[in-house]
Amino acid sequence: MIRYYKNTLEEFFKDIQELNKSPYKNVDLCFSIQERLITKICYIEKCIKKYKREIRNWKKLLKSRKNLSGSNINSKELKNSISGLINKVKSYQNINYILHVVGDSIAYIYIDRWDIKPFQFKESAGFLSGKKGFESELKCFRYCYKVNCIAILNDLTNCLRHGDLTLIKKDSFKIIEIKSGWVSNKRTVRQQENLEHILKYLESDYTDNLYDSSIPCKRISYSTEPRYYVNELNNLIIHSKMSGSAYEEIEQGIIYYVANKFNKNDIDDIMKRFTEAPSVFILNKYKYKFFGYYPLPLIIKEPHSLYEFYTNTLIIIIFIDTVCINQFSQDSYKGKDSQDNINDDSSVLIPLDLLNRIFFDFLSLDWVLKQLLHIKKQKINENSFKKIIS
Repeated sequence: MIRYYKNTLEEFFKDIQELNKSPYKNVDLCFSIQERLITKICYIEKCIKKYKREIRNWKKLLKSRKNLSGSNINSKELKNSISGLINKVKSYQNINYILHVVGDSIAYIYIDRWDIKPFQFKESAGFLSGKKGFESELKCFRYCYKVNCIAILNDLTNCLRHGDLTLIKKDSFKIIEIKSGWVSNKRTVRQQENLEHILKYLESDYTDNLYDSSIPCKRISYSTEPRYYVNELNNLIIHSKMSGSAYEEIEQGIIYYVANKFNKNDIDDIMKRFTEAPSVFILNKYKYKFFGYYPLPLIIKEPHSLYEFYTNTLIIIIFIDTVCINQFSQDSYKGKDSQDNINDDSSVLIPLDLLNRIFFDFLSLDWVLKQLLHIKKQKINENSFKKIIS
């Protein structure tokens, strides 16, 4: 199914790369991408609704056995038809997801990746077509274009699940709720309170109730600027097109493997580099799952390569040396490479979000490990301070 949308998807991927080059000068392109997304998403949703309706009708027919001869052949054919329709629905859902990832890319172009994360923890708004109040949102969106104000329709994304419209200014953004009437109820009040709670957290870096939990959460600044290996990944993609596959030890303890044609010998050579079995992460397995990390259209630069990734003709695998991680932890937490000897009994919750960014954002393993040490130090300093004032 996805092959029928090859040109459409590659055009979207190309436009995202163009928008990313000069986001504040390409206001027309920003709105053009979203207008086309609206058209495509509404059509895809129409197809999904159609095939789901057919599935329900065929299942009713199968259950009632009406108009069937009663033979096993007819029953089997009917089940095969239902199975085929289910596969069609899944294919359209995957395409719909990719289109929303394009919408995510627009959000990540204008908003810092570390600020977007809190806005994703809410149920999806559902289908765009037929949504109550969408006409009002669309009018506001188009008015923003007329007055040359950059705006993002949140329903075109996976990541902006609070509010309806995000207004963009350089180095700042504002999320607003749009209501077609003046009626207020518990639901609208709760939506506004949740939105204000997240915005307050981003401003103060502290909350005692983020993501509907009672666990206090504090954001701290990282000790050094993050290091990403996106360029190295794209270079490997270029090499894999010429030779079929390519791999590189990006830094100690982490190897990227990219293949247009799977090569078992490469995998064998990679595995020989590790003294113990490494952690293996196959990125393709998660291509239709949303975790709120940097969108692939902003990572894989060449549009056709990204299309190949979604069709599994481009494979990306990350190998992590667990021995390297364990050794770093032992050395650092004993203060081997630091003037600070950390033998404190205080504990810190290792942020899974930070570790996941090694795989989804192509963040440096070394940088992540050092930030974990930085978090540990911050935790100790806070505990010492509390002891002094108590």
